[in-house]
Formats: sequence, C-alpha cells, structure tokens
Amino acid sequence: MPVTAYSNCPPNDPQVTTTLPADADKARPAADASTRRRLLFRWVLIAAQAATIWVTWPLWQVRVDPPNLPAIQGLQIDFGWWALATLALAGTGSWVGILAHCLVLAAAMAADQMRMQPQLVSLAILLWGTLPSQQAQAIARAHMIALWFFSGFHKLLSPGFFETTAPWLWTGTFPNAAPEHALPFGYFLAIAELAVAPLILWPRTRLPAALLALCLHAGILFSLSPWAISWNRAVWPWNLALMFSGLALFAFWKDGPRLAWRQLTIATKSLCLLLLLSPLLYYSNHLDASLAHCLYSGNKPKAWVVDRSNAGIELDAKLQTWEKLGSYIPPTARLFERCFLETAGPFDRLLLRDPRRIAKRRGYGETMRTYKEVERENRVAKHTAVQGRKPQKGKAKRKRP
Repeated sequence: MPVTAYSNCPPNDPQVTTTLPADADKARPAADASTRRRLLFRWVLIAAQAATIWVTWPLWQVRVDPPNLPAIQGLQIDFGWWALATLALAGTGSWVGILAHCLVLAAAMAADQMRMQPQLVSLAILLWGTLPSQQAQAIARAHMIALWFFSGFHKLLSPGFFETTAPWLWTGTFPNAAPEHALPFGYFLAIAELAVAPLILWPRTRLPAALLALCLHAGILFSLSPWAISWNRAVWPWNLALMFSGLALFAFWKDGPRLAWRQLTIATKSLCLLLLLSPLLYYSNHLDASLAHCLYSGNKPKAWVVDRSNAGIELDAKLQTWEKLGSYIPPTARLFERCFLETAGPFDRLLLRDPRRIAKRRGYGETMRTYKEVERENRVAKHTAVQGRKPQKGKAKRKRP
C-alpha cells in the first residue's frame, strides 16, 4: 500500500500530502534482515577463528621444539592473546577491529611461517564480508569463489588425489562401502566444489549453489570429525563457518555479476582479481600451496628424513607437529628445509617429492640431499637474496675473444 506523509505546514495552510513509493515500507525490514545476517555470520566467523587459535595455542607461542621459522627477525613474542584481543575488537563491527586482527595475523606469520595456515587466512578475509560496504563484501565473495573453484580444480589435475586422498576419504567416511566407488566419489567431490563457483555468480542459481556449498562443507566436516576419520581438528571450525558462507554472502545478493563489477572501485577490482587468479601461481612455484587453496588435493610437496640406515620418516611425524602444535608444516620446500636444518642430525638426509610438472621439468620432482648440501644451498640462497641477483647454476661458459 502507498504511504502518505504529511508536511509541517502553518495552521492556516492546507495540509500537503506526498505519496511515497509502495516499496519504501519494505526497504527498512529488508535492510534490518541483511544487518542481522551479517551480524550473525560475523560472530560465527569470530567463534571459528577463536576456536582455531585455541586448539593450536602452542603454535602462537615462542618455542624451540618444533622451531619457529621467522621470515622477519625481531618479532619473537607470543601472539596468542594479541590475536584473541583483536578478534574481540573485530566483534564490534568496526573495520578498525578487523584491520587490527589482520595486521596481528600478518605479524604472527612473519614471526613464524608455521602459522601460515589456510583456515586462519580465510576466516580473516571473510570477516571483511560482514561489513556493510559493498567493496568489502566483494573481497569476501571473490575469496570464496576462488576457494571453491580451485579446491576442485587442483583435485582434477592431481593424480595423487584419485590414487590416495579420494580412497582415504571414501573408506574413512564409509567403512562398509565398496572400495571401487572411491574413484567416482573423488570426481563428484572435485566437480561439485568447482561447480559452486560459477553457479553462485548468477542470481537464479545462487540459492541452490549456496545449499550445495552447505552440504559439501557439512560432508567434509563429518568426514574429518571423530565419527569418521578424526583428522585435523584445526580445520573443523573453519568448515563449520564455510557451511554458512554461501547463504550469508550470496543467497540474498540481488545484483548480477556485471552490475556488481561496475560498482567496484579500481582498487577493489585489483584485489578481487588478485584473489581470483593468484592460485594459478602455484603451478609456476610463485605461491605456496597453503595460500593457493590446495585442500586435500594430493598435489603438494612432501618431505621425509632418512637416517644412516635408510629408514625414512615423514618430517611432520618426526617433529610431532600435530601432537605439539595442533597443525602441520605448510607444504613448501623452503619450510621443509628450514625445519630439517633446525632439527636433523649431520648424517641425516632430506627426501623431497614435488608432484607438480614444473618440479619434474626443472629437476626437483624428487631429490635426496645430505645435511651439508641443504645447508650450503640455503647459505647460497641467502647470499644471493642479499645481493639481489639469482643464484648461478653451474659454471658460466667463457666467451671466446
């Protein structure tokens, strides 16, 4: 029904009426519902991030075993309470609190690269999507689209996923099921993850895509829970929050992708493109797997420590990172080498396997090196980084006069 508004007129003047649009009385309840959804999702994210920090509490402390792996020296402080304090500040709904939390996370990761865990980065980015700003919400949406797309994309390109990870998930979740069904299960999981990204862009398919995402993350959470595999409790809160990300960020979003893109600033467009395309840099060895959405994809580097008797043990198992920190070493060769140099003996060897094509093409798909060789290569790499030039491979050929 149209709404009639009365103006403030002098007593002797005729009363002036104005007819407002019929949708005006619907705008306020819709805005209130949107605010409530954002507020609820914000507290889900804050609870998930706080739970993740709590179950990995030793990871946030200065320690010796397993060692801290600083990217920047001089930041050796305990970051746990700082992360929780800024997380509480983010609960006020101010962008200052979210920015403070992101800065503390960045400093904590610079002080120890073991903290570069995908769930911590993802939950921090999603907090920006709880602000009323369209620019901030676009950043959170771009992150989720990239996460869904590349989670499936990496699996489809990885033989290791179909050979080991998919059967592990299938038999762990359904112990009595036929093992030969693991392969179609793997294809279904990868294609479903990838399909959520394009489907959730278009208004007509957003709600079904959001419900598909909810079912996917609920299934992943169940598979990793104590009722199935009981694996990696540090990502349980993350998957619980991701269950509602499609509904909170996309299901009630009315704009089409073209209109939404035109409304963004140049800075926001640049950041969205970075989030959407940067995971491809993993295949050129310019981005770590933990930041490229390589989630249970089977295409990540692995490391083993081999002793004098040729007995090998996975580096994570040797350092007991799960038992002591509640997390794993980010799967990157440079961090494996750092951990090896900090903890291995002089007669131990480091076995690295990298399934990516670029690794096989460049000759480091599988390498076995002694402690001295790893130490010498790291020393050369540090020296060349200081000098600002690339390390020379082999002896340079002399030019003829």
